[in-house]
Amino acid sequence: MVLVLKSVRFFKRFSTSATPSTLSASDWKTQLKLSRLATEISSILLQRRDWTTHVRDVKPKLPKSTLTPPIFLQILRETRDSPKTTLDFFDWAKTHLRFEPDLKSHCRVIEVATESGLLERAGTLLLPLVETHSASIVIGSMHRWFEGEVSLSVSLSLVLECYVLKGSYQNGLDVFGSMRSLRLSPSLRAYNSLLDSLVKESQYRVALCLYSAMVRNRVVSDGLTWDLVAQILCGQGKSKSVVKLMGTGVKSCKIYANLVECYSRNGEFDAVFSVIHEMDDKKLELSFCSYGCVLDDACRLGDAESIDKVLSLMEEKKFLTLGESPVNDQIIERLCDMGKTFASEMLFRKAGNGGSARLQDGTYGCMLKALSRNGRTKEAVDAYRLICRKGITVLDESCYNEFANALCEDQNSSDEEEELLLVDVVKRGFVPCTHKLSEVLATLCRSKRWKQAEMLLDSVMEMEVYFDSFSCGLLMERYCRSGKLDKAMELHEKIKKMKGSLDVNAYNAVLDRLMMKQNKMVEEAVGVFEYMKEMNSVNSKSFTIMIHGLCRAKEMKKAMKSHDEMLKLGMKPDLATYKRLISCFK
Repeated sequence: MVLVLKSVRFFKRFSTSATPSTLSASDWKTQLKLSRLATEISSILLQRRDWTTHVRDVKPKLPKSTLTPPIFLQILRETRDSPKTTLDFFDWAKTHLRFEPDLKSHCRVIEVATESGLLERAGTLLLPLVETHSASIVIGSMHRWFEGEVSLSVSLSLVLECYVLKGSYQNGLDVFGSMRSLRLSPSLRAYNSLLDSLVKESQYRVALCLYSAMVRNRVVSDGLTWDLVAQILCGQGKSKSVVKLMGTGVKSCKIYANLVECYSRNGEFDAVFSVIHEMDDKKLELSFCSYGCVLDDACRLGDAESIDKVLSLMEEKKFLTLGESPVNDQIIERLCDMGKTFASEMLFRKAGNGGSARLQDGTYGCMLKALSRNGRTKEAVDAYRLICRKGITVLDESCYNEFANALCEDQNSSDEEEELLLVDVVKRGFVPCTHKLSEVLATLCRSKRWKQAEMLLDSVMEMEVYFDSFSCGLLMERYCRSGKLDKAMELHEKIKKMKGSLDVNAYNAVLDRLMMKQNKMVEEAVGVFEYMKEMNSVNSKSFTIMIHGLCRAKEMKKAMKSHDEMLKLGMKPDLATYKRLISCFK
């Protein structure tokens, strides 16, 4: 009886398809052999310090010299009391025994790591699962294969942190939701990680709901949690709530900084300076970033008195030394990197108007880039013209590329000078992304600014950059309607040179014009049609136009060849059109 029970256990470990009643005698022997082999490896791992050499000796006994998941799982059960050995063997087997762990093996070994308090190791083991599987599969597998509730809770908290580290707060929320349904609570570290991720994405409402759940689960907040809560409240403009929070004794330099920035965004500069003085009394220091935010808001709102006060404080704290050009360059560039364009622009103009010392060329580039990125196109245009007028050499090409992108995004502008400016920038070799350029060309065509559209097209084509088929097609149709076939063929040749293609309707418009009797441009039409077929940009109408035109030009053999090709490709037109088409051959 004991032997039968043991045999059933062997079967369960190593077989997933057969039943004990259908398993042959040879299969029973194989399973028994594999079970003994697993026990032998387990004994080596537990009894030998240098177990790698001895396990290598056992390797030929494994099926195809490969460790399979069922054998590993038995080894894991038998060595679980020595977790470090189990984890080391898991890593070693993947390299030396061609072991490819399944989800169950992964989950069990992660559980061993978490039970032993080896959370860093567990996090490392989790990363491949998070990278290759969806959140639902990872959570479902852990719930199915984990044996302990505590280890499951700890491991799911680690999964949550992994998703947050990847920048996927949505997956982190999915893990949190699943843990709630399983009546498990994330760790404080996991809560803080998810809160921080939501704050960075400005998801303040969701973050506040998460904090409420944290309170309901009776998770005790730490200093980092309070800093994040203050940041959430400030993000929602609830400065009074932050003051109340600080009244309970919760205070830190970061909370003070968030409060200062909140007041500053709202233009409450008296409150800003009051908080700064309170920090001075408590020997707390604001960072350069916080002073930069206040200065930027004061410049944005045009509060001259507050600007002077902030500059004075920054000088006092030795963040800024007015009058020394190298320092101004560094400060302006740092503010540009922070996206504080109003503050950097004010210092830029102040330094430029001083006349005593010249700003470095790179600083002009930083200003151009920052203004372009922040959507301040008008000011970016002024900076660009200043660079051109002064003959400044900006080595960082990304500054010009950002400027070109900003000009493209300012599509609603009907300023002809700006459109000519975009052409000028492109001709200098600084080309925006194709998608943005195509949108600009399409906008110019829709608003019937054909001259500007042609200038932009020519400048870009010279750089061998291709617009999308839709925007080029609009211009091609315009050429056809206005009878500018030379222009149409010139555009076609440029597109052909770059292996590009047009929308089939635009090509059909070209064919129709070329094949008109009075134009006598049959050879050109044939060339365009052949390229259309090469680019797989033909339809039934394309063949109809070509066959009609070739018949009118008395090119009957070519017309018949096109007819046969049309039928072969399954592009036969409707019956009425087809009858009119074949009548051309009579």
